[in-house]
Amino acid sequence: MGNAAEAFAAASQCTVVGSTASVTASAANTTVLGYGATSAAANDIVLGNTSIATIHAQVTTITAISDVRDKKQIEPLQSAVPFISALKPVSFVWNMRDGGKVGILDTGFIAQDLRDTMITTKYHIPFLIDETDPERLAVGHGKLLPVVIKALQENINENLQLNTQIE
Repeated sequence: MGNAAEAFAAASQCTVVGSTASVTASAANTTVLGYGATSAAANDIVLGNTSIATIHAQVTTITAISDVRDKKQIEPLQSAVPFISALKPVSFVWNMRDGGKVGILDTGFIAQDLRDTMITTKYHIPFLIDETDPERLAVGHGKLLPVVIKALQENINENLQLNTQIE
């Protein structure tokens, strides 16, 4: 285990595995795995440090509990086209401040742009932006899937209506 979990004594209900892996005193119910992996958050799982480029698994999906019996106040999403239209997908080259990834081409979104888009369009997506560590904002890309599907459905319905008018 090396010198993992130097602050572990103050954290509660945490699992820390890996040389120099650590959690801060504010961590609780947190799992940190891998060399240099760190967390300052409660209810967090961290796999590796910022140098990790790929997580390999036999399956391509993380399965989330989604049983209707565990939900209430279920409502359809509001119109998503204005939000999706305002998104700014980008290509970029990593230049991580801690040196974890440098010079690696990638595509995605900028967390600050997504946050600004939610503000300007007044379309809030819970947990899209993780600001637990204000020095390293993160994006929950999977949270975009229902919104993208909603916008696609809206466009399909609009196209069907236009086709009906043309016929």
